[in-house]
Amino acid sequence: MAKGARRPRSRFAGALEPLTQVRVAYFEKEHRELVGLNYAEPACSPLAASPDAFGHVGYFAELIDQWAQDGDPNERLSGSGHRWLTRWSRRGGGAAGPLF
Repeated sequence: MAKGARRPRSRFAGALEPLTQVRVAYFEKEHRELVGLNYAEPACSPLAASPDAFGHVGYFAELIDQWAQDGDPNERLSGSGHRWLTRWSRRGGGAAGPLF
């Protein structure tokens, strides 16, 4: 079992909301696939935009998940998603605009 997995509260719970942009610090150990997470500091959360944000953000997360290929980073899709979420959050949520 992972270290800290049995703790009832995660130190990172507030930073792990869907599509929240975070600043992270992690460490790697040689010959291991998993990394350890030191901290996750929220930078921007689309869920703070409006009370209806969860539905919009959840739908957007599903679209990104469907469009993205597993294990294949897509800079264009990631950048477009980041720009859309930033614009949407700054406007205070509401109706979603075009992605591209």
